[in-house]
Amino acid sequence: MKSDFVEVCILGKTVGLKGALKLHDRSDFPNQFKNGAKFYDINSKEFVIKSYDRNNNLVIFENYDSIDLAKTLVNYILYRSINDTIRDRSEERRVGKECRSRWSPYH
Repeated sequence: MKSDFVEVCILGKTVGLKGALKLHDRSDFPNQFKNGAKFYDINSKEFVIKSYDRNNNLVIFENYDSIDLAKTLVNYILYRSINDTIRDRSEERRVGKECRSRWSPYH
């Protein structure tokens, strides 16, 4: 594992029959969990989010879309590069500033 990676989540139990896993966020940036986002395990194996349900914190990864495949990922700790995390945080802050300025009563 490279030193520029940070722990961002732990995968919990499977939910349903389509390979969804409960995602336990361990980061300060929940918006990084979105379709197409890439994460890595301790051995640098890549996992790409196929779908993410923000309301229930359920995630399905590409190539793990059955319950049997998803069960192999239970208790995995996933990591993300610091650069990817910062990029998502910067985008989140930029959009937040645009929204605040648009609705500001001081226009």
